[in-house]
Amino acid sequence: MSAEPQQTSGSIGRPRRRLGRRDGSNGSTRAWGAIVVVIGIVAVVATFIVAVLHYHTATDVTTALSPTVGVIAALVGAYFGVRGATLAQGQAIQMMQQQQSPPDQQHGEGEGGQQQQPPPPPIPAV
Repeated sequence: MSAEPQQTSGSIGRPRRRLGRRDGSNGSTRAWGAIVVVIGIVAVVATFIVAVLHYHTATDVTTALSPTVGVIAALVGAYFGVRGATLAQGQAIQMMQQQQSPPDQQHGEGEGGQQQQPPPPPIPAV
C-alpha cells in the first residue's frame, strides 16, 4: 500500500481525502490514554452519584461502588498494559530490521562469494 491519498465518499456525497499508510493506520495521533482515563473517572463518579441517591448508609454505597471501581481499574490497566507491550514490540521489530538490513547494495560480491571492498576515497588536491 502506498502513501497516496485515497478517495472515500463523505457523508454529504462529496469526496473526502484520507492519507493511507503502509501499516494500515491513517496517521491519527489521538490521546487515547487520556480519553480512557477520563471515561473511567466519569463512570466511577456517575456510579457514586447513583449509589448515594439510592442507598442511605456508607456501607451500602461502598458495597455498590467497589465492583465498579475494580472493573474500571482492571480495564484501564489492561489498556495501558497492552498498549505498552505493543509499542515495545514495534520498537523491537524496528531495531531488528535496522540491524539485519543488507550491506551496501552498491558493491556486489566478488569472486568466491567474497564481498568486494569499496574503492578508497579520492585524495584531495593540495
